[in-house]
Amino acid sequence: MSIRFHFLPAGSGDSILIQTDDFVILVDSGDPNDDIAEELKEKITDALGDTKINWIILTHIDDDHIGGMKILLNDDEFLALLAQDCKIWMNYPNGNTTIFDCENSSSLISYSNADRLKDLVDKKIIQHVDKVHIEEYQERVLAGNHVYLEIISPNHRKLERLINTWSKYTKSKMISAPFLLSDYNQSLSFLTGEPDNKACSSIPNGSSIAFILTYLDESKKENKFLFLADSHTGIIRKSLENKGYSESNPIIVNFVKISHHGSKYNTNRKLMSLIDSENFIFLTDDNLFLPHKKTIERIINRKHNKKSKTNLIFNYECTTKKLISDKCISIANINITHQDFIEY
Repeated sequence: MSIRFHFLPAGSGDSILIQTDDFVILVDSGDPNDDIAEELKEKITDALGDTKINWIILTHIDDDHIGGMKILLNDDEFLALLAQDCKIWMNYPNGNTTIFDCENSSSLISYSNADRLKDLVDKKIIQHVDKVHIEEYQERVLAGNHVYLEIISPNHRKLERLINTWSKYTKSKMISAPFLLSDYNQSLSFLTGEPDNKACSSIPNGSSIAFILTYLDESKKENKFLFLADSHTGIIRKSLENKGYSESNPIIVNFVKISHHGSKYNTNRKLMSLIDSENFIFLTDDNLFLPHKKTIERIINRKHNKKSKTNLIFNYECTTKKLISDKCISIANINITHQDFIEY
């Protein structure tokens, strides 16, 4: 018995396949690109064998998380991979049928594409669960016999902000992604002295479904994993503190899926002080100048670094090459690896 994580080639976005002996979860679906979607389908098919996908979690409506699903749900071969009772979690304003006339070309955020995806889910008669937030899911959510999830983002307030801005009038207010600016011209020592950046203010990112996944192995030992989607630091910190975690009693996890592909606006010292882990997962193909170097500095100098090797794990080799080529990163006490599969 084991749990297996496949960090799929999703372009600049996220896609993770989680498998146990009796349950399969697909988290996000990567960029809206036909070639990427086809590769995702092939890798998922190979990994599944004779099993089916029981649950799809689309963490939020950014196109690098839902884009592939718009393609895959029109593919009969992918639909055949879904269990009969497969459900899709995607936060969406129930009953709202807004369809924008045009896309916002300056942003990766797409309310209109979320509308189109919801219509597609309905047409394919797949069970859709919306309004996923902390207050609604205060109890553990079971996923088969060996896994449960604890929702730590969003809260009701952040989800209401998403719902209230789901109109054509938000087009001009969408953020054009300042996180794209690279900080690789700065040294780790310089970034150590720099204050944390102002936190991410993206409304869709704030609505991200983030969770603690706990796997009970054969000995009933709890193995915890932290999936942060593109969530905001403040809500994750508050959720962990509400569960009794603190700087003196951090959550111990096998790995952390770092928020927002390693953006410095979604990882800070306070968040790192609540987490004890040696393994940090980054999902990005390097097209967006991510991860930020400041995020790596915050991980290296985290409070609960036991001076053993810190492992930074990337699902694209191009990203590892970029980091290894940086002299001050290469001499730090860290392992930088390209790895798209982990089993416990």
